[in-house]
Amino acid sequence: MLCYIAFHGNPEGDNRTRVGSGRYPVHGVWPDGITQGDYLLLYCFDNYREYASTAPCMGVVRAANKSAKAFSYASHWLRSVVTRDELEQTMREYNNLPVLRKLAAPRQGAKWVFEIDRRAFESLTDGRFSIL
Repeated sequence: MLCYIAFHGNPEGDNRTRVGSGRYPVHGVWPDGITQGDYLLLYCFDNYREYASTAPCMGVVRAANKSAKAFSYASHWLRSVVTRDELEQTMREYNNLPVLRKLAAPRQGAKWVFEIDRRAFESLTDGRFSIL
C-alpha cells in the first residue's frame, strides 16, 4: 500500500471534479505505481472556496486507469480537516520537498499527485476518519 496526496483546484474548471466525488482526473503527470488499495489525502488549494487550504477527505483507490488518465476512489470524510500548516509541518518532518514546492507554487509543474511517506499519511489522518 502506497500513500499519495492529490491536489484539487477550483472544481468549476473543465474536466475537474469535486473533492470526495470518488473520481480524480489526472491532469499532467501520471503518478507512478498508484494502484487499487492505495491511499489518497485530498487537499484543496485556496481557490477551492468550500475547503480552501485544507484536506477535508481521504480516499482508498478502487481503480487506476492510466489510459483514461483517471482513478476512482472510495471517499472517507475526515472528522476534522487537515490544515495547510499541519500539512506543511508534516512534509517538513518527512523531508517531502516536492509537496512543499507544490504548496508554495500550485501552478508550477504538471504534477498534481505525489507519493508521501506512509507514516506522514498516518500522522495526518490518525483519529480523523473511520471506515465502516
